[in-house]
Amino acid sequence: MRLPTTSKSLAYKIQQLSILPVLLCITLIGVGIASVQLIETRDLEHKRNATASLWLSSLIKHSLTTAELSPPAMKHIEASFDDMLEMPSMRGIYLIDSNGKVLIKRGQRPSIDFTRQLGDSASHWGNDDNYYYSTPIVDNLPSGESIHRGWLLAAVNHSGLTTKQYKGLSVILAGVLLAFTLLITLAWKLTRSIEAPLQDIQQTILDFSRQKLKSRVTERGSHELQSLANSVNELGVKLLSDSNSIRQQIDQATSDLQETLDTVEIQSIELDLARKRAEEANRSKSQFLANTTHEIRTPINGILGFTSLLLKSPVSTQQREYLRTIAHSSMGLLTIINDILDFSRLEEDRLTIDKTPFNLRQVIDETLQILAPSASEKQLYLVANNEPDVPLHLLGDALRIKQVLTNLVSNAIKFSDSGNVVVQTQLMSTQANIALLKISVLDCGIGIDPKHRETLFEAFRQADASDSRQRGGTGLGLAIAKGLVEKMGGAIGIDGHTEHGTVAWFSLPLPVQQNVLEEAGKTLKAQQAIVSISCPLLQKQLDEYFGLWGIKYQSVESTEQLTSLGLNQADTHCPDFTLIIPDANDEPQLLMKLAQSGDYGKTFIAVLPDSALAYNEVLQNSGAHVIFLPLSHDHLYQVLCDALDNNQLPAPQETLNVNDKTVLVVDDNPANLQLASTFLSNLGLQVREANSGMEALSIVSEDSIDLIFMDVQMPLMDGIETTRNIREREVSGRRIPIIALTAHDMSDQKAKLLQAGMDDYTSKPVSEQQLLHLIKQWIKATPELTSPAAQDLATTTPKTPFPQSSVMDLQDALRLCNGKKDLARDMLTKLTANLGRETEEISLLYQQQAWAQLQDKVHRLYGGCCYCGVPELRDASGALDSLLEKGDHTHLADALNALLKAIQRLREWVEDHDLDIIFDMESENSSA
Repeated sequence: MRLPTTSKSLAYKIQQLSILPVLLCITLIGVGIASVQLIETRDLEHKRNATASLWLSSLIKHSLTTAELSPPAMKHIEASFDDMLEMPSMRGIYLIDSNGKVLIKRGQRPSIDFTRQLGDSASHWGNDDNYYYSTPIVDNLPSGESIHRGWLLAAVNHSGLTTKQYKGLSVILAGVLLAFTLLITLAWKLTRSIEAPLQDIQQTILDFSRQKLKSRVTERGSHELQSLANSVNELGVKLLSDSNSIRQQIDQATSDLQETLDTVEIQSIELDLARKRAEEANRSKSQFLANTTHEIRTPINGILGFTSLLLKSPVSTQQREYLRTIAHSSMGLLTIINDILDFSRLEEDRLTIDKTPFNLRQVIDETLQILAPSASEKQLYLVANNEPDVPLHLLGDALRIKQVLTNLVSNAIKFSDSGNVVVQTQLMSTQANIALLKISVLDCGIGIDPKHRETLFEAFRQADASDSRQRGGTGLGLAIAKGLVEKMGGAIGIDGHTEHGTVAWFSLPLPVQQNVLEEAGKTLKAQQAIVSISCPLLQKQLDEYFGLWGIKYQSVESTEQLTSLGLNQADTHCPDFTLIIPDANDEPQLLMKLAQSGDYGKTFIAVLPDSALAYNEVLQNSGAHVIFLPLSHDHLYQVLCDALDNNQLPAPQETLNVNDKTVLVVDDNPANLQLASTFLSNLGLQVREANSGMEALSIVSEDSIDLIFMDVQMPLMDGIETTRNIREREVSGRRIPIIALTAHDMSDQKAKLLQAGMDDYTSKPVSEQQLLHLIKQWIKATPELTSPAAQDLATTTPKTPFPQSSVMDLQDALRLCNGKKDLARDMLTKLTANLGRETEEISLLYQQQAWAQLQDKVHRLYGGCCYCGVPELRDASGALDSLLEKGDHTHLADALNALLKAIQRLREWVEDHDLDIIFDMESENSSA
């Protein structure tokens, strides 16, 4: 028989309901019966013993004849006592007289003092071992009196009574156990009749949960249980039917999903192939973009180079203005090309910000000069206003600042149809030698709707992107500007309303240069001038310039007032010069008359580059100096100095007390080497020159060098390898500061240069201010003033070297041939005559992997390039020659492609130019 295992089981509950009440009743009945039986047994025993005692007492009373017992009576009584002792459990019988004296004693001696228990009536008592029954012996007289003769005392052991009681209790207990057993059996049968069907139902439901849907319940038990089993079986049938249906649906869905997965897998493969093609296309486009920009830079560098040569030649003021416009426009085109490359670098976070000395006023002026032609087309004045407390000599990336400013100003010009465009510079705060500057560009244009301001700085987004928009542009400029400003740690924004124009601004934290002389135009001090100007903004700009230069001037608002002023001052002292900014309605004849009268000193006429007066022959032949707006601080100063032919001593320049310091300049480009050497010599340093890494190592081992300017890219031994060799040869405690000179992207080379052992770096082309700043930092020299004959760095535009073409460097070709143009032309002709055939031979040797023959061919080509002034071809052939010499064949493909492109560009250059004319012109320029 299986018993219930837990108190929560159904069997347990059934047994509780069926057994416990009955068991409780049986138990109570058994207890009652046992109690009654115990009481009746004890009373019956007491009655029996009492009866025996009465019988004996009657016997004794009849035996008494006198007050004393006779001997026969005594014997008869003792015999009766002995018979009584034969009774079970009888332990002793005692005859006691009326005085409590024991007359006859049979059995055990009494263990208690019984005299106090004797009374006038029959009684009984007990202790731990026996019951005692006392019966008084009373003799009743005829007179009605009674005489107390004594007591009969019987001692009965109650163990027999206890045994009898136990037997009765055992019988009762056996009956209760039998009833309990019968109840358990009946409860178990009842439990099984309910539990077994329920277990079958439970097992069947469990089979359903295990997907054994064909399992069924046997219908048995009560009607209710059979009904429940029938319901479970119907549920199984339903589940089996639904399962079959679901399985069919799952099979169909699985089949459909498999087809979908196959389609997705095919699409994934196609997408992966498309992604790879897109990446390859993107890489190809990036390479194409780099090559295209390089190709565009080449003719622009030629334009800039020849423009610079013409600017050095004797030209008129107007011609100088034209050439400056060409140069600034070319620089603007270069800026646009750089914008495209910078945007990709910003997205990849590969753009590096330089930190070099620059003059903020020069950056703003150059930016306005570049944009002057587009502003002149709309007759817009470009004006630069700097607050007096703004520091001008700063450290930062002037090129990036110019890019941002160019973008904002060009937008202001684009969206303005009249009025002025003002560039205003403010000093917001100064902390720890860091000046927070805010540069704002104010225009009088159509303004910007506030709802479009948030999206203006997103790439390829415009305020008006409709097909009918009046303003052009790709929407890329402001995104680049925002990225550059944030890269430099600043902020950028646009304010204003659609009715009142726009204010575009950006703020930058820039370190201020220390130990820089204040700007002072000493050569124009105390000059007298008259200015005819109607624009208040230009008037404010001239107030700032003339105040710095010490020029005293009188201002009039129109040429009519200037004419009247000249008539009234016919007998007075003539001014040194007159500056006229004519209105649009001023006649050229009137301006010519003023210029030729002689009453106004030297005459300078400032006009917009695209105005009618700029190309008027009458004005050009008037003898006046025609200059183009906007007014540039340095350019206007230089034009005034040149025209006035002032022989005063210029202002002192800042130099260094470093006469005992020696600087080594290492560069394989002679022009760059000469330029850097000249700058350093002007700063008072002793300069040693080396045109190769090996020569630099030789000089360092022989002389004591305090600072090295190291070109990075050089043939045979580049700047990085040279630096490593210098560091290996340095003795303990002696470390020469080495500064890298590189024209490459600093983001790609910065870590490599520092790991090689270089201490600092700067970008080419270098300026005198850059070199001065680096020398202060690494030589720790103190500034001092040179003789007044030195040129003022703060007030003159730095002389920059002629921007040589990367394809053909004519000056370098003449230098290599000792100035002999015929020899230079012949060397170049011999080199280019066989380039087509050598291209095919080099390509074939590369395909055949004939490395020894390929190295010999490339080395001969490299040797021929070293005497012809072809820097690009020389560098490309030298790089390939170096790889072949090292046995590095993994990077030959890129180097070979660069060489073949350089050959093609040189051949195209030779085809597009007449070498006789080119070398004749270059020879004349060199001799001049």
